[in-house]
Amino acid sequence: MVVITTFGLPPRTTVTDKWETPTRVQLNHSGPKRNPCISADGLELYFCDGWPPLFVSQCSPGEYGNGDIWVTKRATIKDLWETPVNLGPTVNYSGHDGGPSISSDGLSLYFHSARSNSTALFFWDLYVSERPSKNDPWGKPHYLGNLINSSAFNGNPTISPDNLSLYFTQAMTGGNPEIYVSHRSSETVAWGAPILFEPTMSPAMGDYHLSFASGQTTLYFSRGNKWSGGTDPADLEATASTYDLWQIKVTPIVDFNGDFTADTLDVYILLENWGSTETSLCDIAPMPFGDGVVDAKDLVSLATYMTDPIKSQDVTLVRYWPLDGQNLDVAQDMTGNGNGILSSSPTWKPSGGMVEGALQFGGICDYMAADFVLNPKEDPFSFCAWIKTSATDQVIVSQANALSNWLSCDSAGKLITGLSYPLPVLKSDSIISDDTWHHVALTSSNSGKCLYVDGVEVAKDNMPPVLPSTGALMIGADKALDPGSFFSGLIDDVRIYKRALEPEDIADLLL
Repeated sequence: MVVITTFGLPPRTTVTDKWETPTRVQLNHSGPKRNPCISADGLELYFCDGWPPLFVSQCSPGEYGNGDIWVTKRATIKDLWETPVNLGPTVNYSGHDGGPSISSDGLSLYFHSARSNSTALFFWDLYVSERPSKNDPWGKPHYLGNLINSSAFNGNPTISPDNLSLYFTQAMTGGNPEIYVSHRSSETVAWGAPILFEPTMSPAMGDYHLSFASGQTTLYFSRGNKWSGGTDPADLEATASTYDLWQIKVTPIVDFNGDFTADTLDVYILLENWGSTETSLCDIAPMPFGDGVVDAKDLVSLATYMTDPIKSQDVTLVRYWPLDGQNLDVAQDMTGNGNGILSSSPTWKPSGGMVEGALQFGGICDYMAADFVLNPKEDPFSFCAWIKTSATDQVIVSQANALSNWLSCDSAGKLITGLSYPLPVLKSDSIISDDTWHHVALTSSNSGKCLYVDGVEVAKDNMPPVLPSTGALMIGADKALDPGSFFSGLIDDVRIYKRALEPEDIADLLL
């Protein structure tokens, strides 16, 4: 989870760099500002003002209604933003308008508005305003129709870079706000019926403001407690304080026949569905959710997996750190999903691993951290690694701020997992602290958990993990970085799969 408390983020050098400390965007605008949306060329920044349901008391000077849409411009991306300008009465009506999202060509502006049901505070619908060119004013908004708009809440739209997918938050009366998506096959046809965007769905929280970059598979969105409908200031403040920014990695399912590999059999299945506009597993491009038709873009996406030596061997492999490098700060993830960040400088051993190089951990305060990978309560998974240690009572892998650790070595040097906490810890009788290389693995699913040492199943139960966790992954450290729990020894060839590997799969990793 990422928490950002100010309006705007500073740039970063590359997409693999960490975000810098947020800084406030300086605008000559006296009112509140929210829901920013920047144009594809970086020269126009749209936003709205007010905060429901307090937009009346938070209106800015020059308002046309209880919360309007504004734009600020700049000549180049190196220039300062100009004084914001209200989009005027053509776009803004006498009530609330907000949640702007501009298309990549800069000619369509999607937003939500209460104008179709002005007597209800939160009964918003989706509209679009268009203009012939970027130098023309925005035209009269068009209602997107009853197929997209539900009878209650429809807000915070996001138009995809290809203009063929529209993401937005929708809720029926009294229901939980969730993100939905509507597709169209071209810009000249009508939008299709909305479908639930399952990757961001939460059972009890409200989800809003989906955003993602073209060609990227990390999605960003806002999540918080659902507003109760009351106007008590204390209740409003308590609800607002729960809103954070979240991110999730979306990976296309390219294994159409379920054999965990991307190969020619999957190509045959895609070709059998060629041209289909029905909901299909083969509609995997463009990311993150396809475009409603199975075509050449999907075939190209599948081909990139088939030709990738890492992704093609098992499409459920979501992290793979060979730990063979010599970079002082970063461990490369061969799947491309998330590099590991080294803390307190564990030592690279380029030729001292079980499989080429390895990382030497000192057992005091050094470890490797990686962004959130999966929730052990919700996702089946497998963790595998080679380790060499003579120490006991230490942690191999955990998640930050969780209640228990994924894999540990107890005081007797035996491999254990605490994911069943507070139920009995699953413990093996296999000693792994004898200063020789051992391959350790944990598999987990709704059927239970298994521990493996050197390809042999050494412990098993029928209890799925009961501990949810959305924290960062910690290699060689306890969930809370407790002193005395840090790993002392060598770790090599760390892999995480988003499925419970079978015994033969575990054995194959030893070859």
